[in-house]
Amino acid sequence: GTTNPAWSGGTLTVLSQYMFGLSPEEPAWKVFAVAPDPATMHRASITVPTVAGTVGESFSVEGGRMTVTLTVPKGTTAHFYVPQKSAANALCDGRHPQVRHAPEGSRHYGRSVFDVQPGKHTIVYDL
Repeated sequence: GTTNPAWSGGTLTVLSQYMFGLSPEEPAWKVFAVAPDPATMHRASITVPTVAGTVGESFSVEGGRMTVTLTVPKGTTAHFYVPQKSAANALCDGRHPQVRHAPEGSRHYGRSVFDVQPGKHTIVYDL
């Protein structure tokens, strides 16, 4: 162990930013990214307290299909990023979202993105 909380907390930052793909895109988390990358994990969940409220995300992978449950705090918008090959079959709460390409120069360039408004949502897509 260590007495340096930043050292022991580094893993949590890596998990939230890379495996769950959570990161602010505007100050105060008014707009934030969700770009899950499960790697070899089949199930995981996280809650991230932000100045705008708590973001909740859980995912499961089964048969090449990803199911994500996402809680977006009131007054914020999530940009949900999926692989471009998955964009055509992505569903948010059972409906096809309005998908666009991630902007050039973006950390998520090469992916597709759609907006998710406040509330609890289920997002499903093929990997």
